[in-house]
Amino acid sequence: MSENNDNPSHGFGDEPFSAPSMITRYQTAYKKADKLVRKGGRYKKAAPIVGIGLWMLALIAAAAAPKFMHIPLERVAVAWGIIGVVVWILIRAYGNKLEIQGQTFYATLDTAVNTSPLLDNLQKAEAMSIYKEGQKAL
Repeated sequence: MSENNDNPSHGFGDEPFSAPSMITRYQTAYKKADKLVRKGGRYKKAAPIVGIGLWMLALIAAAAAPKFMHIPLERVAVAWGIIGVVVWILIRAYGNKLEIQGQTFYATLDTAVNTSPLLDNLQKAEAMSIYKEGQKAL
């Protein structure tokens, strides 16, 4: 830490503490957490579409298959039905994982912002995108 009191580094490298840069960092992190949660939601919504779509494509292919290959339609339908369900579960699980990571990131950020002694209440609200500078305080 430097001995120059005109430009204190607060132990975080050579740059002095700056509340606006800290707020910007927190806001960027909140945006990343939000993207994780939204991406997880999209995966969860897409899971049944992909699973059922696989099964439907398999049924269409299986309907044509007996003409060329002697495979019973029921076996193909059951096999691809199982594959569709497995894919559905895997995609949904991945979506859940992303959402959980995003929510955990939110909780960690909330704790970091709310326990920061370097920010006042309005700055904390701004970092969490609850309050924007220039708005009338509640």
